[in-house]
Amino acid sequence: MAVVVAVALAPGPDVLVTMRSAMTWGSRAGLRTVGGILAASLLQGVAVAVGLGAALVRMHAAFTVLRWVGACYLVFLGLTALVAARRGPSGSDPAPEPGSTDRIVGVGWE
Repeated sequence: MAVVVAVALAPGPDVLVTMRSAMTWGSRAGLRTVGGILAASLLQGVAVAVGLGAALVRMHAAFTVLRWVGACYLVFLGLTALVAARRGPSGSDPAPEPGSTDRIVGVGWE
């Protein structure tokens, strides 16, 4: 039970992505990140509840297609990140200046 509690309390990738988003682009971006994570978690929960995982295990072809679609999506995200990194920061969504009043809402950081 102690291991389960420790794992549940440890910050995971979702927390790190949310913190990065909020600290880089401000509290609104952080809240949008949280909304996306919640939507994805809800979708995954619904899929589990209706037994989609069990159905995919039994249908090998569907599972293979889903794996390839996921792999292609990850490649797309990677390429998008590389292109964005080469372009540098965009002028439409600048990072907050050091010492600015932009805060992370609800955490108490300033």
